[in-house]
Amino acid sequence: MKLSRTERIKAGMKIAEEYLRAADILHGRALFNPSVYLAHGSALHAVQAAFLTAGAHGDMNFSGFIDSLARFDDKLKPLMERLRNGGSHTRSIIEYDEKESFLRLHQTKELLTDVKYFLKRAMR
Repeated sequence: MKLSRTERIKAGMKIAEEYLRAADILHGRALFNPSVYLAHGSALHAVQAAFLTAGAHGDMNFSGFIDSLARFDDKLKPLMERLRNGGSHTRSIIEYDEKESFLRLHQTKELLTDVKYFLKRAMR
């Protein structure tokens, strides 16, 4: 069965919210590394859902959403630098402490709020 665009957007956001809830639970249980990975998965699903609106309503202006995504990406740049500059194989594993995990959760929550706002406007 092929889902409509609206159904796929809703399904993507549902998954994004489930991942975020799971990330929050894991963070609360001091499982910081899986919490961060689920938070990033949540962001990915939310962004994919937002981009499904492309073409749905003519030439919808994505600039506000793209700005929000760029802010999120800027927040992830230090992480990407850590990954790139891992050095030896023993330093290529990244571990997240409580503070970093909390930060990633907060950033993802902000992004999901921005995506929900964008989708409300885009899906009118």
